Amino acid sequence: AEARLRSLESRIHPHFLFNTLNSISSLIAVNPTRAEQIVGRLAALLRASLDTSNQPLIPLRQELAMVESYIDIERVRFGDKLRGSVRVPVELQDVKVPPMSVQSLVENAVKHGITPQSGGGEILVTASAENDGLRIEVRDTGPGFDLAAIPAGHGLDSLVERLDALYGA
Repeated sequence: AEARLRSLESRIHPHFLFNTLNSISSLIAVNPTRAEQIVGRLAALLRASLDTSNQPLIPLRQELAMVESYIDIERVRFGDKLRGSVRVPVELQDVKVPPMSVQSLVENAVKHGITPQSGGGEILVTASAENDGLRIEVRDTGPGFDLAAIPAGHGLDSLVERLDALYGA
């Protein structure tokens, strides 16, 4: 299960890194200060990813810091067309979650919900206690999708496999 978990985690990162490097490259000539900020955000994200790579679970607050960095990085590409907010009660921020789990949902929301819209859109991350668990929602203003139509190996499919490996079906 551990090897399967590592394999699934490794599939989540590459396209985000490629897009971020392209964004930084485009900023260097026009806004070097912002390019430097985004390099710092990317470094923080990569550091957090590496620091948590041997941990099956991390505090939600740590995951949300990665989400905030991710959204800031993506604002380089989208400008004012990407609006995002995180609304999570303080008392839930110590609950443990798989690393990069919420971030991958936000990444999917940007890619499939916001990118296709010419006017951009908004992403909202919320969390609430539900029964004996945690409910995390990532919403976007995109057109929506049919979960059954998602091909195997897609980001959401990978996340479901990660969660199944940790918690069972």
